Amino acid sequence: MQRIVKYGVMFLIIAAWIVSGGLIIQQAEAAFTKLPTPADLPTGNGHSSSFSPDQTYLAIAHQVSPYVTIYKHKGDIFEKLDDPDVLPTGIGHNVSFSMEGTYLAVTHAFSPYVTIYKRSVDTFTKLNDPDILPKGALTAGAGLSFSADGTYLALGSDGPYLTIYKRNGDTFTKLVSPNGPDVLPAGDAYGVTFSADGVYLAIAHNNSPCVTIYKRSGDTFTKLDDPDVLPTGNGFGASFSPDGTYLVIGHYVTPYVTIYYRSGDTFTKLTNPNILPADCGCGPSFTADGIYLAVAHDVSPFVTIYKVGPIHPTFANNGSGATTLTINKPVGLEENDVMIANISVRGGTGTAITPPSGWNLVRRSNSKTTLAHATYWKAATGSESGSYTWTFSSSQKASGGIQGYRGIDTTNPIHVENGQVNGSSKTITAPSITTTVDNTMLVFGGGMATGTTVSSYPDGLAMRFEAASTGGGATTRTTTTSGDEPKETAGSTGTRTITITGKKGAVSIGHLLALKPANAK
Repeated sequence: MQRIVKYGVMFLIIAAWIVSGGLIIQQAEAAFTKLPTPADLPTGNGHSSSFSPDQTYLAIAHQVSPYVTIYKHKGDIFEKLDDPDVLPTGIGHNVSFSMEGTYLAVTHAFSPYVTIYKRSVDTFTKLNDPDILPKGALTAGAGLSFSADGTYLALGSDGPYLTIYKRNGDTFTKLVSPNGPDVLPAGDAYGVTFSADGVYLAIAHNNSPCVTIYKRSGDTFTKLDDPDVLPTGNGFGASFSPDGTYLVIGHYVTPYVTIYYRSGDTFTKLTNPNILPADCGCGPSFTADGIYLAVAHDVSPFVTIYKVGPIHPTFANNGSGATTLTINKPVGLEENDVMIANISVRGGTGTAITPPSGWNLVRRSNSKTTLAHATYWKAATGSESGSYTWTFSSSQKASGGIQGYRGIDTTNPIHVENGQVNGSSKTITAPSITTTVDNTMLVFGGGMATGTTVSSYPDGLAMRFEAASTGGGATTRTTTTSGDEPKETAGSTGTRTITITGKKGAVSIGHLLALKPANAK
């Protein structure tokens, strides 16, 4: 359930200007103005909160009787309503409004473990308990979510970890075999979220795979194949973007948040955000328009806020070697967007590279016969293919990726560019360039003659992807990475250097270019 706690008036200050970029663009800073404290406070530690979708009502689940406190929002004042006619039977763990604001569900200690109320104006009346009760209630933070149409209610509980009810009028009936989940989550379900269309249900939970995703057909919930890359630790929060394109899982263990792109029934992990949450991602949530993503976590600053961009980069490798490298079209690409591709291939001067039709070479650099790195651009048409294939003169290991940018000059997008070949080290450096127009977008592209991962990017330069070939020893592979950085004023950029992980370095090549905005004079 995407719950919003309005503590005050929040203003988002975007930390960096963008032309466009990937899903996770910038970290934002938030300023909060505290509202007057309600005259009647909850009677114990607050465990969960939920606004009704129209923001009229705010419900708090808490430690001490009455275990749930409900306020009505009038301007900036929150007035406590009369307690419900029947109270939860124990400590309130979680609370959630249905999307139309008619129903309010509270999970709590002691049987029946879930209490459901129906709202009539400002009165909340307890409904009859569901026909089959959960087998127990998890502690504070257990997942609880209504589907968008209010038909289904899913909640985390003691084993079997997930209970799903269907609402018919004011009656909630537990779905059981064959309609209930065919495969249950592997542990306590702390994050429960429906996609807005009610087709997908995602559960973040303890124990591998840490995320379990179901597809609903009628009243039947069927487990989908696990994502290609799993969260790195126990899942504690889950949220779909409003259009159902993205699924975010907050979890223990860095990167603390894992973001998937959904294509049909397949969920593919995207590149990690350029700045990670400071600790365990406990509560991810999108704004209703899908523009912002907030992740609550355990360590200061306790919340990290991202802006969601329109285009997400794609990347690939050709495994242990081939005569081709195929990369999918960037996600969200539209006509007149400008694509930048960075391709790294073994063989250096001994390997010819043939780009796909319509792609224009910006620069190719070679480290003798060891490594070649080439950068290309292409303006998107209204009929782009789903993927692009680069062809090599012999079978070689290769890796690369494509980024997309909006608002760029589609005729002459490359304002200025440069590149250099670097000796063996654990860094990739691109030379300085000098821009003569304002509001350019710097794009770094680097390749290294080893299979590795990126350790760090310099401040201001946000990593968009990394890709490495496989097979054989690491020293026979390639690694490609790219990042971007807005440059508001013309002038020298200085060099850009990234650092890789591991104990050994290799020869590398770094390219840096500036994209010219469409309105440049």
